[in-house]
Amino acid sequence: MFNRLLGHKSIKAHILSTGIVRFFQMGSGFFCSLLLARWLQPEGFGIFATLMVCPMILISLAELGLRQSAAYAVGKCLASIRDVSGTLSTMWLITSVLSFLVVSIFLYSQGLHSRGWTLLLIVG
Repeated sequence: MFNRLLGHKSIKAHILSTGIVRFFQMGSGFFCSLLLARWLQPEGFGIFATLMVCPMILISLAELGLRQSAAYAVGKCLASIRDVSGTLSTMWLITSVLSFLVVSIFLYSQGLHSRGWTLLLIVG
């Protein structure tokens, strides 16, 4: 069953590749937060953290359980990987554009654009 789902790769190879990817994700996130903290200084980093609240809420709302439903659809052979990836790519593009517009309108309407466009571009 696993060979059919995973193709020619073994479970060990998938576990290893997933672990490596997660390690680099966490490491790059840590490295970026260090750079931002040094570059923005404490006050600027606090403002950045405040500005990130709205985008993070939108990200969690935009996900809408897509990861779980995509895994279910592919795992139960209800849809092909090509169909699921195409649909997810389209939904990602649409929600990214809409989320960026909503966050930009929110930040501009709250007068936060006076903090500088550089900070708003990092958040967006």
